[in-house]
Amino acid sequence: IRGSVQNEAKAVGPQNAAGVEHGPVPDIDVVIDGDVAMQQAIMAENNALADITHTIQLAVAPVFLLTAIGTTMAVLTTRLGRVIDRARYLEAQFDGLGDVEQGRARTELTTLSRRAELIHRGLTAGVAAAIAVCLLITLAFVGYLTQTNLGAAVAVLFIVAMGLFVFSLVSFMREVVLSLDSLRFGKHAVVRAK
Repeated sequence: IRGSVQNEAKAVGPQNAAGVEHGPVPDIDVVIDGDVAMQQAIMAENNALADITHTIQLAVAPVFLLTAIGTTMAVLTTRLGRVIDRARYLEAQFDGLGDVEQGRARTELTTLSRRAELIHRGLTAGVAAAIAVCLLITLAFVGYLTQTNLGAAVAVLFIVAMGLFVFSLVSFMREVVLSLDSLRFGKHAVVRAK
């Protein structure tokens, strides 16, 4: 009798004080399993959001490096323009100069050529470093989207980018030293770099 009463209660469902039915009583195991599945889905969404947020945070540091590279390249480009302008001026005036002045102009043109070469090396290294940084950022997001561990490739690209940027800065410093070495105040004074 007890079993039949419980089955009837399950089939009919609970009633309120007025005797109105509310429907069948849900199975407690189904409710618990449904809640667990919902919680797991929410946790998976939160993990995905945390992963993309972390990936974006990792991409911010290389972007600052990209900004530094761009600034250095802008300085190098300006210096290259001045070197080219000075070389064109000297070449235009060369035929009208005397023998002594032609010798000085020839020496200065040689120095300008060396400076342009150093600036060119710095610019080339800077462009290569910027490309490495862009590839680094791209790989970070590709690794996230494909759920592939590309940490080693990202680390190698970062090391390559830093090495190229250092080479660019060294070329820039060598060009500055060379320009100070050939700087003249007046007709014959030359300042030598220490």
